[in-house]
Amino acid sequence: MPVCYQFAEKGTCRFGDSCRFEHIPHAPVSKEQKAPKVPKARKVVDQYRPVPDHIVAFFSRYPEFDYDSDLSFIDEFYRMCDHFGWRRYSNERDQARDAMRRAMVQQFNHTFGTNAEDLASWQKLCEIIQIDPIPDKLKQCRRAVVTSHINICDLLDAPFLGTAPTRFPTEVALSVYTRSLGKIFPRDEVEAGSLLEYLLRHILNPRPERGIQRGVKGGRKTS
Repeated sequence: MPVCYQFAEKGTCRFGDSCRFEHIPHAPVSKEQKAPKVPKARKVVDQYRPVPDHIVAFFSRYPEFDYDSDLSFIDEFYRMCDHFGWRRYSNERDQARDAMRRAMVQQFNHTFGTNAEDLASWQKLCEIIQIDPIPDKLKQCRRAVVTSHINICDLLDAPFLGTAPTRFPTEVALSVYTRSLGKIFPRDEVEAGSLLEYLLRHILNPRPERGIQRGVKGGRKTS
């Protein structure tokens, strides 16, 4: 069983006994298992900094919780679960998680659009993930984004927090990071053929190859 890098480094894990990884204090974590360190936040262009309407609307359903929009919405969601004492797989937590998932998809569509044939949407993605130079052709722009391994939750945070998401070298590295921090995007809410579908990856069963085959969308067989 893979070692939980959070528990190994900090002695704690947000998932507790429900964690899928082994809790061994100060255990050595292999390069393949260890999530890459996230670099310091990098500023992005202010013109792409929207108001997180759908995320804010989700948290507004829980006025007893003091939501901090200056922090990652995923971290705030887990903090809210702790605040209300919602155990993993409880009805309250599951209902909130489902509502959050819908808000995540709505927020992506609101921020970046849904049309996979829109060059401006792809260029906006390139700007946020700091692809330089930004291609001026749809095919090249799409290819640059699709071959980048990005956590979509971090991508959603980027415009609001003024940061750029980490580009991981492999799908395996992205998978370890995503699963260890619980930043899994809801594939079941994504419409086929949409812009968002191209960004989905094989998180539960990552492919070992570095790139993505030409013409293949990232969303198939993805969690």
